Amino acid sequence: MYFSLFIVCKTTACIFEAQEDMQSLKNFEQVFIKLMRRYKYLEKMFDEEMKKVLVFIKGFNETERIKLARMTALWITNGSVPPTVLQVLINVTSSLVGQIWSTVMAQVEWNKKEELVAEQALKHLKQFTPLFGAFTDTAPRAELALMLKVQEFCYENMNLMRVFQKIILLFYKTDVISEEVILKWYKEGHSIKGKIMFLEQMKKFVEWLQSAEEESESGEEED
Repeated sequence: MYFSLFIVCKTTACIFEAQEDMQSLKNFEQVFIKLMRRYKYLEKMFDEEMKKVLVFIKGFNETERIKLARMTALWITNGSVPPTVLQVLINVTSSLVGQIWSTVMAQVEWNKKEELVAEQALKHLKQFTPLFGAFTDTAPRAELALMLKVQEFCYENMNLMRVFQKIILLFYKTDVISEEVILKWYKEGHSIKGKIMFLEQMKKFVEWLQSAEEESESGEEED
C-alpha cells in the first residue's frame, strides 16, 4: 500500500508533490498518523514498507530525496517507524543524514538569549540520539557527514557557535559519532566554515582522546 503510494501513485496527494517547507510535510505526517490510528494493522506493516521505499532511494531525484528524508525524520520522531529503518541506507548513501539533521533542528524555536541556547539544543538533541545512532551505526561516512552538518549549522547560527563542542560530546557519549571520526574531522575532515573557532573548541577533547588512545596502546604492548 505505502510502497505504491510512493512509487506508483504519484498524484497530487503524494508527498513528492507537496511543498518542501516543513509545515506542508507536517500536514502529510498528520494524515498518516490519523490513518494508522484508524486502521491499526497499518502500524505493523509501515516500517517494512518504508524499508522497501528507502532501498530505492537512488531512483528519486534530489528534491524527492529531500522530501523523503524530511518525512522519514518526522515519522521516526513521532514513533510511526523505528530508527532501524535507516539501516537499509548504510550501503546506499550517507548524504541524507544532513537532511535528517535539518529536519530535527527545524522543529525548534530557538531562545533569543544566547546563554539558554546551549541547554535548549542539548535537551532537544538528546531525544534524537537513537535516530542519529541508527543512521550512523557502522557507517563512518555518515558520521563524518553528520559532524560536518553540525559544524555548518553552528556556523550559520551565531547563537550556537559556542555549542558545537557540546553537541559533538553528546554524540560521542551516546555512540552516534566515534572517536576515530572525531580525530579524522579534527586532522583533515573539517570544513573551512568557522574552522579556527571549532578546532579550538575541540582541542582539549581531542587531546584527551589521543592521550586515552596512547594509554590503551601502551597497555596492550605491556600485556
